[in-house]
Amino acid sequence: MKRLVVMLLVCALCPVLVVQGADKKKKTTKKEQTTPKPAPNPQGPAEKGNEGETGKLTGTIIKVDGGKVTIKGAEKTLMVMPYWQGGSPKAGGGFDKGMMQQISAFKVGDKITVGWKFAEHYRIESIAQAA
Repeated sequence: MKRLVVMLLVCALCPVLVVQGADKKKKTTKKEQTTPKPAPNPQGPAEKGNEGETGKLTGTIIKVDGGKVTIKGAEKTLMVMPYWQGGSPKAGGGFDKGMMQQISAFKVGDKITVGWKFAEHYRIESIAQAA
């Protein structure tokens, strides 16, 4: 009779012991398996300036791509573009047409002076042939 009682107790407690043992094993979720994102650069993206910052750059045009002009100066290389006018391109928006006409007069290799202002990107305030 004692054996029967012991066997019944063991069988009754066996599922409890198995469940408690399962709790000890750590199950990793999908969230835990993903690799962590790298910390953001505290200095921000390399090409970005401070909103509202202005300046002038004299240098040689090394690339013209639509309204984007890349100029290599003595100290740095800068990509500048005209201000955006209007909404989306479908709604008739686009780079400032007057500035686009001025840019079309220059080609790669020309030496120019550009007045710029940082507003989301380096925007062209003025552009002229350098003396």
